[in-house]
Amino acid sequence: MRLRRPASMAAAAVSIAAATALAASPAHAAEQWITFSYESPSEGWGYSTVTTGTSLKQLTCDQGTPDGLRTVSHLTMPNGNVHTLHASQGSGKCIDGSYSPMRGTYTLRVCLRDGAYGTDRYCDQNTFQY
Repeated sequence: MRLRRPASMAAAAVSIAAATALAASPAHAAEQWITFSYESPSEGWGYSTVTTGTSLKQLTCDQGTPDGLRTVSHLTMPNGNVHTLHASQGSGKCIDGSYSPMRGTYTLRVCLRDGAYGTDRYCDQNTFQY
């Protein structure tokens, strides 16, 4: 099992962050965080990005070789609320959400899961401040 951080996704994250930063007003400079899952044995993997600004936007995607697993992300807000997204339509598919931003510490956990109620596996997480 290895952490998947493909160069193409890193480049995409940088270009998305740059575009978002240009679009944000000076009072609400945008930042972006990205977390990748570990690869499944079949080389499927997922990622989730969170972009801050006047709103908090999250994108969660299932990637890599189709492996029958979905990508699930859990965004824990500073107040303890958790927003969960399921990219469940197959490799290459994404789902997004939008939330009201708040100041504090966020945790973004990304996993692969077999079905809607399966156990989260191949997880990784990052913490960030906004």
